[in-house]
Amino acid sequence: GPAVLGASVFQLNQLMDIALASYFIENEGAIPALRFAHRLIQLPTGIIGVALSTTILPALSALIRSGKSDQSATEVVEAVGFALFLTLPAAIGFIFLGPWIIHLLFHGGEWTVYSTYLTWTALQSYAIGIPVYSCNKILTSSFYAYQDTKTPVKILFFTITVNLISNLILIHWLEQGGLALSTAISSTLNFVLLNLALKKKMGHLPYKQLFHSLARLMPAIISLVGLLLVVEYLWPYPLVNFETSSLPEVSYGQAVLVVSVGVGVGAIFYLLIAHLSKADQIRIFTDAVRRKLKQK
Repeated sequence: GPAVLGASVFQLNQLMDIALASYFIENEGAIPALRFAHRLIQLPTGIIGVALSTTILPALSALIRSGKSDQSATEVVEAVGFALFLTLPAAIGFIFLGPWIIHLLFHGGEWTVYSTYLTWTALQSYAIGIPVYSCNKILTSSFYAYQDTKTPVKILFFTITVNLISNLILIHWLEQGGLALSTAISSTLNFVLLNLALKKKMGHLPYKQLFHSLARLMPAIISLVGLLLVVEYLWPYPLVNFETSSLPEVSYGQAVLVVSVGVGVGAIFYLLIAHLSKADQIRIFTDAVRRKLKQK
């Protein structure tokens, strides 16, 4: 029904990407590259976006029924803020560690560093949109709390049209990377339009508070980018943008090391700096951890 359709913008865009790739891109590796990149993106967006949108729906419905529109607007913005707190580092991680993550998960058999390059060209563009993919699920759920399934669908059809147009433009220059970039662009447009429509429905959305809390998160974001730039400098991945008989070999052990250092140290570093800078979202995160530990 409309509810399922309204929440499926990313999936529908991906189906369009694959259909266009099969028709316009001669390289046979383009379609597997899009599919593997999409699988990787689904991990943070699926876990974070679905979890938060499922959690927020009952609370929002109860607040709306009791006429507490101010509280419901605050609830939505806080959920978006927490989604950004979790998805921004995920996006940064994929952008900087993408080739190593792809190599770690998929390398072997027919898979070469050239296969990694093809998948990476799609992944880096998809990764730009990770925060909005998750936030779109939250915003769409907010409409369902008002029992409004039509507005997200109307916005969906408009953004899919924009995605098709940008696909046809970018595919000739960036191939599968252009298709993935179009998905990120149309999903960002979807985010903006959902916000505008929800603001009209709720009266206001306190995004000023969110911008203040994200400003306190910036030191953690900048520190994470700096750390991953160092990792990338110390262990550059040998990306090869053409198929050749003498492709460089990359050891599996090195991929394990780089991803472990980048993800493990990066996560600790990010949470520590966020805690020191007193980011609002870290309080929610630490409270949830404390509750879990008490239950045990």
